[in-house]
Amino acid sequence: MMRPARSAAMDAASSGTARDSTRFQESRQSIGSCSSSVVLSSRAGIGANTSLSASALRSKRGRRPLSANFPFLSRYGFQLELDCWIFLSQLESSMCGFLDKRGLHGKGLWKNECSCLAGASSRRDSSWHLPSNACPCKGPRNAPAAPLESWKQYYEWRDLPLHSPAAILLHSPLTLYYAINQATFDPREKLTIHYLGPERELEQLEVFTELLALLPGTQIHIDFVGPAVPSSSHGSTLELSSYPKCLDASCECKLETNHTITPTVSVSLWKGLYHDVHHQISRADFVVAFNAGIAAYITWRPTIELLLTMEVPVFVTDFCEEACVLAVECIDSLEPNHVTFPITENPFRQPAGLWNTGIDLPMHANCFIFGLGVALEGLVS
Repeated sequence: MMRPARSAAMDAASSGTARDSTRFQESRQSIGSCSSSVVLSSRAGIGANTSLSASALRSKRGRRPLSANFPFLSRYGFQLELDCWIFLSQLESSMCGFLDKRGLHGKGLWKNECSCLAGASSRRDSSWHLPSNACPCKGPRNAPAAPLESWKQYYEWRDLPLHSPAAILLHSPLTLYYAINQATFDPREKLTIHYLGPERELEQLEVFTELLALLPGTQIHIDFVGPAVPSSSHGSTLELSSYPKCLDASCECKLETNHTITPTVSVSLWKGLYHDVHHQISRADFVVAFNAGIAAYITWRPTIELLLTMEVPVFVTDFCEEACVLAVECIDSLEPNHVTFPITENPFRQPAGLWNTGIDLPMHANCFIFGLGVALEGLVS
């Protein structure tokens, strides 16, 4: 869930007023007022007790680069060579500018990464628009020898240069892979995943074929469920059988023998709120809600109530730690101590920080992650 969740994360991080009208009012009158200061946890590389207001951060930072005042930012983008944070510290105004500098604005899978072209009608283009050495346009040489735990490890495994922007599109499938591994995933022939609240992902489905490289030998089915699914696509199924193509005409990804992958990723689309349509969908082995904004939207309550009755791992992400903290409080108000995987910084968050958030702190898509239900027990066949 991208656009609504983004505003939810910003509210959670910067507001000084409890938003009782948009949280679980039936559970309790208020889940507590969010401080106007934002606490930087030890996971972010600063002491857990450090607290700075957004206004203080602005005056403290002045015109210096973000990383000059906060050294931990140099690792928030997984390497300095991936220049997302350098780009941000130079006061570039938007993702549009970032993409335009690289010749990617409005092209292929990148079209929906900025708001100016999101949803624009055009012929569907699911290519990378990158050279073959800068994107995963074909299968890897071999499966990961051990679970990947950072962007650096992923880039080395996929033989990608650290200046490649591919991670900006791959954060959702890699976050899904990371969550499965945290649930001590036991490999099986088929894995069914319910993916709640997709928005931007609906125009970037092809990037999820990367799961076949990450989880070789597994037939993966993903049910995307949410209000943003077009009515015309409700109940439809799509087979993703090839990696997105690169720009190089002579690359082996263009060869006939590389057009299909076995097994495939199959995708089904369902319009509506999960608690309203789940009975139409096959049983899940795993459930995710990315960039969810649980504390900001009361429509999450019946879905959370349903998820608490399902004996499957459920993982939730949000744009900042405070949004996850408030989400856990909402869940605890329904059933205490059900969150079994604590709030953790996601190593596969989107490297590019969010622009124009109103606060000078790192905020990323899929930035922090937590799990509930039987997540720690894993997927046992």
